[in-house]
Amino acid sequence: MSIYISPEHYEQAAAIGISSKNVYQRVHQYGWSVDRAISELPMKRSLELPEHWLVVAAANGISRRKYARRIAAGYTEEDAATLTHEEAIKLRAERQRKVSLADIERAEALGLTAHSLRERLRNGWSKADALTLPKFERCARGDFGGLRRKEAKHL
Repeated sequence: MSIYISPEHYEQAAAIGISSKNVYQRVHQYGWSVDRAISELPMKRSLELPEHWLVVAAANGISRRKYARRIAAGYTEEDAATLTHEEAIKLRAERQRKVSLADIERAEALGLTAHSLRERLRNGWSKADALTLPKFERCARGDFGGLRRKEAKHL
């Protein structure tokens, strides 16, 4: 069963910026009603990028496309236009970090490795506990008088 779209419908859609191809596709391929197809504006596909920063980006060797991708990824306009490729990679890595470098340095001062800190956080420790409790010594655990389990077995 085919739905008829009248020339008046196409004219109404064209008056608000919807192409006839888009109206046809919405009704026949997407199953929209004719009223919805001629009244709902199409989505904008591109970001409106500030011309000033595009000029700065071009001067720094950054293409319009790369600048737009950086903006979509959450960079500030200045960072998107001025950071080199290597600096952008470092910034992205730092933003994706679950544990800051400052926290890792604090943990290392306690004798913990970065891996141990991440494991503590992954295992449900609060950040305060993970950063303040010292590293447990394996031989201090258990009732073996400071000996490791293997050593205690042979007594």
